[in-house]
Amino acid sequence: MPRKRATRRTPPKGPKTARRENAIGGEHPQRQTGEDEIIAERRVRAFGLRKAGASYRQIAQQLAVSLNTAWADVNAELLDYRDQVRADVVEVRELELQRCDEMILGLWPAVRRGDPRSVIAAIRVADRRAKLLGIDAPTQLQHLGEMPAFRVVKDDRSAV
Repeated sequence: MPRKRATRRTPPKGPKTARRENAIGGEHPQRQTGEDEIIAERRVRAFGLRKAGASYRQIAQQLAVSLNTAWADVNAELLDYRDQVRADVVEVRELELQRCDEMILGLWPAVRRGDPRSVIAAIRVADRRAKLLGIDAPTQLQHLGEMPAFRVVKDDRSAV
C-alpha cells in the first residue's frame, strides 16, 4: 500500500493563527518593553533544554509555559539557527571562490608559458571552483543487484 506524502497546509487566518505567529517570532502589538528580551532568553533556555534531551513537556514544565509555547520557542530558535547556518555557508563559499580566483591569477603566467605542473594545479583549482558553484553534473550510483556493489555512471548532459 503506497504511503501518503505529508503535505503542508496553510492554516486558516484567525486569532489562533495570530497567536501561533506571535509565538514563533511575529510582532505582538501589546508587548511591553523588555518582554522581547524575556522571550528571547526563554527561547534560548528552551532550545538548550531540547538539545540536552528534554521533551517538550519537560521544557514546558521547567519554564512554566504551555506545551505549545515550549514547542514554538524551540522551533523559533531552530529557524534562527538554520538561517544563520545558511548565511555562514554563503559567506564561506564566497571566501573559497575568492581564494580559487587568487590561485588561478597566481598560476596564470606559468600556465600561459605551458608549465605542466602549473597547468595541473590550475585544472585542480578550476575543478574545485566548479564544485563550489555546482557546475558539474552530479555523479550517479547504479545498484547492480543483490550484492552491495555500485558502479559509477557519468551523467553526460553535454550530449543533449
